[in-house]
Amino acid sequence: MSMRMAAALTSLVLLSGCYTTRITTSATPRGGTMPTERTNWHFINGLTSADVVAIDCPNGIAQIEQQIPVWSMILLGFTGSIVGATTTKYSCVAGPAQAAPAVP
Repeated sequence: MSMRMAAALTSLVLLSGCYTTRITTSATPRGGTMPTERTNWHFINGLTSADVVAIDCPNGIAQIEQQIPVWSMILLGFTGSIVGATTTKYSCVAGPAQAAPAVP
């Protein structure tokens, strides 16, 4: 492999970002607490579920951010897309969930 090709591949890996999805609701997040962060492992190129089970949020989730970090992309490359991970951060709703208004 030429030196230029190696430099291009190294730059591609180092400059690549994470795939991130953020969802924010109109609910007020619980104040004074840091968002909960969990790593969800999935197998066979994501065929298994990466569900967020937020038992500590009885009133629901106010904000959620899910990303596939660079190290997971590298792991997917080394394992042939067999093992990977997503990182999930979420914040709970401050008070009881509000019922949706009835549509006339």
